[in-house]
Amino acid sequence: MVAHIAYWVLFAVMLFTTIIFIATKRFTFIDFVVYLSFWAFSETIDILVLIQFQMYYYVNNQVNIIYALLYHCIVYPTFGLIFSRLFPKKREILNLVKYNVLWIIFNTVFELVYVEATGTIVYLKWLVIPYSLLFYSVWTPLMTVYYLLVDKWLKKSFMDSTKKV
Repeated sequence: MVAHIAYWVLFAVMLFTTIIFIATKRFTFIDFVVYLSFWAFSETIDILVLIQFQMYYYVNNQVNIIYALLYHCIVYPTFGLIFSRLFPKKREILNLVKYNVLWIIFNTVFELVYVEATGTIVYLKWLVIPYSLLFYSVWTPLMTVYYLLVDKWLKKSFMDSTKKV
């Protein structure tokens, strides 16, 4: 029962966060791309880890498509939106390394303190330490590179579209 309540609290907080982010600051194209990318990435990972290998489930010990779908559509993409909005303006390596380390720590601690403790995700064969920590240590730098490439491509595309023919 606690897991169900914790799940819906997390869902509501993330939905509220997304609405606030969109309402208070213009939703940019890169925000949209990152939001969709986090959704697609979480979907892909869950197909492998959740369905294929049955390493964890959402809320109870069975595949529940509704819980997984809502998590994929709101929770993971909201983390992507926050990742995008807080991305360092100064793109020096040291700033990016600090940002990555903070995200790795935040995601791991969040998973330990909230997700695992409340049973929002039921772990069968998965361990937050070391699996999630290792996953975030690979995923976060990849998303940083992805963000930088998309941002560069968007700026280049915009600059190309403003040139006179």
